[in-house]
Amino acid sequence: MISVAPVNVQNCLHIAACLAPALPGQTAISQATTATPQVLASHCQKCHGTDKAEGGINLQQLGADFSADSHIAVWQKTIEMLDFGTMPPADARQPSQAQRQQAIDWIQLQLEQANAPVDLDALRNDPRHGNRLDHDALFSGEHNGPGWSPSRLWRISPFISDARYGSIHTQLGRHLSKASQPFALSDEPGIRDFAGTWRIDGPTLELLLLNADQLIQNQIGPPESELAALDKPFIEAVMADTGLTQKQKAGKIGRSRPSGKIRRWTHKDIRAFAYAEKTPPSSQMEQVVRTQFQVHLGRQPNGEEINRFTQFLREAVAEGDNLEGVRAVSTAIALLPETIYRMELGLGQAIPDGRRNLSSRELGYAISYALRDTGPDKLMWRDIESGAILEGKVLTAHVERIYDEEFHGHYSQHGAPRVMRFLQEFFGYRAATEVFKDGSRFTDHRHQPDRLVEDTDVLVRHILRQDKDVLRQLLTTNTVAVHADNRDYRLTHESYGLKLAQVKARVKALKAEIENSGDKQLNKIKLPNRRAFFELPDERAGILTQPSWLAAHSQNFDNDPVLRGKWIYERLLAGTIPDVPITVDATVPATPDKTLRERFAKTREAACWKCHIKMNPLGMAFEAYDDVGRFRTEGELLRDNQTLVPAISHGAIRHSGEPELDGEVVGALELMGRLADSDRVRQSFLRHAFRYWMGRNERLHDSPTLRAADRAYIDSGGSMKAVVVSLLTSDSFRYRKKFAQ
Repeated sequence: MISVAPVNVQNCLHIAACLAPALPGQTAISQATTATPQVLASHCQKCHGTDKAEGGINLQQLGADFSADSHIAVWQKTIEMLDFGTMPPADARQPSQAQRQQAIDWIQLQLEQANAPVDLDALRNDPRHGNRLDHDALFSGEHNGPGWSPSRLWRISPFISDARYGSIHTQLGRHLSKASQPFALSDEPGIRDFAGTWRIDGPTLELLLLNADQLIQNQIGPPESELAALDKPFIEAVMADTGLTQKQKAGKIGRSRPSGKIRRWTHKDIRAFAYAEKTPPSSQMEQVVRTQFQVHLGRQPNGEEINRFTQFLREAVAEGDNLEGVRAVSTAIALLPETIYRMELGLGQAIPDGRRNLSSRELGYAISYALRDTGPDKLMWRDIESGAILEGKVLTAHVERIYDEEFHGHYSQHGAPRVMRFLQEFFGYRAATEVFKDGSRFTDHRHQPDRLVEDTDVLVRHILRQDKDVLRQLLTTNTVAVHADNRDYRLTHESYGLKLAQVKARVKALKAEIENSGDKQLNKIKLPNRRAFFELPDERAGILTQPSWLAAHSQNFDNDPVLRGKWIYERLLAGTIPDVPITVDATVPATPDKTLRERFAKTREAACWKCHIKMNPLGMAFEAYDDVGRFRTEGELLRDNQTLVPAISHGAIRHSGEPELDGEVVGALELMGRLADSDRVRQSFLRHAFRYWMGRNERLHDSPTLRAADRAYIDSGGSMKAVVVSLLTSDSFRYRKKFAQ
């Protein structure tokens, strides 16, 4: 079914505040808001008074009653919608930001007195509601910070966890086949890993314990008696083989005895300690601690940690035995907070304004996890231990170095996973694999969403490597990357309207060029990940016209102009669209003889159009493509799967927040070109980059950080690297403070 936005009963409930009188005995919070009821009345009474009560709301009847639960629910919805900025509707006269805040303060006071306040901070921190903060205020220059983030424990991502288990695998020479991924991320569209979203619960802790136990068992291995029993039948069979010489028997036993592989998986020092007959000396205890720190944390312990964990091991051995002692200390190290959390408390130097620096270790890990899924490397550890990383120039040098290594080092074919992941989450095109398509509708086409996603990944990485005018390229490039390996029957050329002969000819020419150059590295540039680049200037303009994005933002059988328009309005225009109330039937009739545009006529009803005017005209601009992302050369196929009619892709930008941007457009190519020229679009993109790398929504005190990132992008000619460097060296990234301060 196709989602449409609300039929507007609950969306208008908050208007009930409009005629509420001020209560006597108000506290200081409301002294500046005594005019609030008059302010609201002047903006709301026309549609919600005695003569006209839209949504069934008559403000004069409701008054200032906070006693009934039903009225409290109305007031709670009121304050949410005022804070959300969805009322008054976009086409109505708007209160100033100060007047809107007065209304919010007044209603919150009454709700507090009724013991039913709304936690607006929680709403503002919700990843889905980042655009609640006034966009113009963020970039106006009137807010000068200083920037900071809250002190926090940020649970590590599944990607960091996987990288850690991969490192352990490398050290042990064995894959931890029974290790379960203890962490997960949100399935919601958009930025998936916010610092305040995840907690460690019982099942997660149980998985962590099971994984740690498995690892320790692998390191220790069975006792010698069990290994001997395992080897005995094999050795007896080999010795009884009359076809082998004594030398051959000895060689076979040495090479192939069952215990040999198990022994290779164990850690020599840990195993020797566990099965030693006597209590090992302190030097061996220290070595066990050092080994487990390196395995689990990827670093060596400091002096205090060596002393503390060595003493713990000594006591555990005394109370039990060597085996129990090594298991206990290993488990304790495996479950240290830094194996579970990104520690960002702000343990560095305090400054007079109440902020604290991240310590050198905190900052080193924060930078490493911001750019890759592993902890600090040797070069960074040198500056962490000396404290030099706290110096601006040194920090900037590390950010630039790691960014470059991720793109141009040994990761180059699939490089920069953190930067790539931001753009994958921002655009959401990887969701194409989750949208079911009925293949019977396409007798001449095979829809391959997984390959189309890979195509887009290659294109995005190609744009990032060029690092010139990155956002414009992402929004307007005519280039497509097409899977083009002749050995693989699952080519994707059909999705781009290309002929197989065209692809083969292009690949042949590129391979000849690569061979003649003598530069094998050129293959990664000309045919990255078995993709060939084509220019389609009349059909494609950026990621939003990639088949993967179009399929990801479609329904099972149709395009979805609401979903596409909502994406543009929220991601590129920094706008807000309320959720669909559960009381609303948000389906569009599947009338077989009507075009999609005709079937969406129901969303033009007055109650719906207040929201849909922001979405539908944007989404309808993509009607030149079908729901699997192919450019329509013969028109729109109706739901009867037989009738073709002309595809109409006229659209418009409405209520963008940038008046000169608003207006009619003819098709997606014109739409994307206009959006790419917009300051608001560029700034909205940067707001999402901020959320991704900071792990939270932006606040007004982050204004200097966002403006600096904007300047860095413009001054660098549109460099993504410049944006990342600006964000990761900003005050918002480096300093911590409690929100209450």
